[in-house]
Amino acid sequence: MSTKAKRTAADEDMTEAAPRRTFVTPANRRVEAKQGPDGDGPSHEGSEDDEQLLATHAVVTGVIMVVIALVAGVLAFGSSGSIGPEVSRADAKEIFGLREEIHLAEARTEELPKVRDAERGLVKAMASADRVAALQNDYRQLTPRIEAADGVLDPVLVASNRRDLTPLFTPSVDASALDPWYLLASDASVPEAVGIPASFDSGFEWIVATPTTVEVTGMIPVTWQAIERHPAKGQDPAVLAWASADYDLTGQTFSEIRTGMTVQGAARGVEVKQG
Repeated sequence: MSTKAKRTAADEDMTEAAPRRTFVTPANRRVEAKQGPDGDGPSHEGSEDDEQLLATHAVVTGVIMVVIALVAGVLAFGSSGSIGPEVSRADAKEIFGLREEIHLAEARTEELPKVRDAERGLVKAMASADRVAALQNDYRQLTPRIEAADGVLDPVLVASNRRDLTPLFTPSVDASALDPWYLLASDASVPEAVGIPASFDSGFEWIVATPTTVEVTGMIPVTWQAIERHPAKGQDPAVLAWASADYDLTGQTFSEIRTGMTVQGAARGVEVKQG
């Protein structure tokens, strides 16, 4: 993450959500995207990503060197120690294990994406994550009608957004996981938007934590947070809900969606039921 944000007490505790939700340890920091030189959008400068990936290569290389040193030490001990010139069975087993670690570390070094490819992947992941956040934010305007229907979600209401979200996720992602991740009960009293969804003055907003990590598998972990937009005077904005997924550099889609709510978010949210 690019910058630190203040923790909220609600963000510390998780509570159970609808049965279709799966919980994992949430991110405790809110991250703001850096603004570009013109101030119109996030800046995706490559220097920090380059340094991080180069550092990863250095760490793996360092591990290899340490393991090689251990193997050399065991061999030296076996040949000059008190046990005589023969390498003991235990030492031979340890040497074999250490050599396996060397091969594994070398393989992982080869699998690491090139710095420039990783940088481009992070930019693509951020762009796709921003699109997902925008579509999830569009769901907010449905809150008055969903609340009036006792939380029952009319498939017709979400059909358009679900259709736009589908290409951003792998086919293995269940369609229901593309429905609203969170709705704020107080939004039910907001006048329905006229014309464009942006005119709906919701009490919260989905934002993306800038992705910074590319795994050796080519996956980029991405996290979204539902942040309170109108906190009480003197209070920090509360984190009401969160979601995370893995962005695949090859397929350029998200998979493994995990969603949840904070205690405060659950107390203030709308229970969404499948229609």
